[in-house]
Amino acid sequence: MSLTACEKEIFNRILKEELVPATGCTEPVAIAYAAAAAKKALGCEPEVCEAELSGNIIKNARCVAVPNTGGLKGIEAAVAAGVVAGRAELALDVLSAATGRMPFPVTMPATSAPCSLIVASLMVAFLLLILFRRCGPPALDRQAPR
Repeated sequence: MSLTACEKEIFNRILKEELVPATGCTEPVAIAYAAAAAKKALGCEPEVCEAELSGNIIKNARCVAVPNTGGLKGIEAAVAAGVVAGRAELALDVLSAATGRMPFPVTMPATSAPCSLIVASLMVAFLLLILFRRCGPPALDRQAPR
């Protein structure tokens, strides 16, 4: 089957609209992107993290190396990389500027607790939800008045 010039143009246009460059395997990069975007929305370092993911995302991200992290693997590494070095404005290239020398072991900044993983209860193929919370008042307010 040969395509007409018009059909080729339509296919090329669809590909240009739908294909997005990603640094590394899509699932861990998508998790890092969500974490970087959540941190940006929070406006400060997160102290509590929950990642609610569908089974397909978990399956495809749990044992995969996260780009530019020095070979770290898994969901917690992807979340931490997004928080520590992610640039949300780069979308799926969120970790392209990371150096591979990030401050790991993989824990969320300002806490020793790793990101807790929740398997999504919704029966959908792909669900990726990152929830960050801040436990206390801003750091400057924690000091006793003088």
